[in-house]
Amino acid sequence: MAFGNDASAGTFAPNEGQADAILKEIYSDDGITDEFFTNNPFYVMVPKKENVTGRFYNQPVWASAGQASSRTYGASTSGPGVQAMANISGEQPFDYLVPKVENFVEANISAKLIEESSSDKGSFVDMVRSIADNQLQQFANDTAVGLYRSADISRGNVGGSVAGATLTLSNVADAVNLELGMFLEFAASNSGTTVRALASNNTDCHITKVDYSSGVFTVAWTGSGTQTLTANNVTVGDYIYRAGDKSLGFNGLADWIPYGGPSSSDSFLGVNRSAQAVRLAGNYLDGTVGNLEEVLEKAINRVALMGGKLTHFFMPYGQFTALANSQGSKVQTVTVKPNQDANIGFEGISVTGATGKVICLPDRSCPSNTIFGLNLNSWKLISVGKAVHIWQKDGKVWLRNATAFGMAIRFYSLANLVCKEPRTNINIRVSPINV
Repeated sequence: MAFGNDASAGTFAPNEGQADAILKEIYSDDGITDEFFTNNPFYVMVPKKENVTGRFYNQPVWASAGQASSRTYGASTSGPGVQAMANISGEQPFDYLVPKVENFVEANISAKLIEESSSDKGSFVDMVRSIADNQLQQFANDTAVGLYRSADISRGNVGGSVAGATLTLSNVADAVNLELGMFLEFAASNSGTTVRALASNNTDCHITKVDYSSGVFTVAWTGSGTQTLTANNVTVGDYIYRAGDKSLGFNGLADWIPYGGPSSSDSFLGVNRSAQAVRLAGNYLDGTVGNLEEVLEKAINRVALMGGKLTHFFMPYGQFTALANSQGSKVQTVTVKPNQDANIGFEGISVTGATGKVICLPDRSCPSNTIFGLNLNSWKLISVGKAVHIWQKDGKVWLRNATAFGMAIRFYSLANLVCKEPRTNINIRVSPINV
């Protein structure tokens, strides 16, 4: 099969194998990785473990060492001896059974575009990249967003009026989590899998207009049913999801280090963390009041008190700007060069606490009301192969589109986030600062 016009006329007409080879070169694992790095420092810097197979990854976390210790070896008046203690109180590991979760992206290229770009190799490559790169960047953003949030992976909440087809977000900063043309679902709760039912004769809800500055979107429904949010059972306060996502996201930072700690009935990856909340679910801090630099110093000290040591703060752009402005001329900037790629670097700010300096980095995917203080060595992004890669298990990158006249490229992810020592991390609640 050839793409393009007659080669004898001086046009570029690759056969299927040649087109496939070109795409494999463009979208090698290294090439895809580079695409992710530009604006996603946490994704870049988190350690990777890319050879994890099996249904679950077993991550033990120790809540306590064995308590067979006393200054009296034998039995005391009201306690057993050390030997007896050892039979009663051993090591306290809790095993988290971490699943790997799927994510899919398909870039479709119509036959018409293939034909029109067949004049030379450069045009063909530019055409493919213009379409596939858009999908890949969206995949990058989606992956980075998921690393910060819970498995529920909501993208915002409904605010304003729901009388018409205008969707207003309660927090303007969440607007960048939505895209023109994105299909949406809504739910009353950020747990479980239940979503709002559509009005009769409607089959989907999708975004037709975007205003990021105001956090206002226009939506429409496919079908002949009533075209209002109210008629489709959406209410103010509802959680907003990309269609098909609810409760299928990563167990991200918000899951592992929940603000407010775990409840008494907690059940996270097979573990009730309330038995030792800090060791099993990390620290949290209300940072909505007070000077931001002092809040960060307090967070460093609190983690240190629990036996941990922070290496980085990841924060929204608004908080990073506020921190830089508050430090004024004494601001200490640093350049971070991740080991994975020396060509990529991030500009950060250094703050100091009880355990030394901690680097603050802005991340576009960090929720606007949260700063995460992390020890990066306690985390890893597990995956089968690269966390995001091109699907080519059959040796083909360039696939026939099954439902349209054209070709397709598919990207795939099978991954999740894992923490081996929650106590050395902290979730800080802050007041959103819009930028």
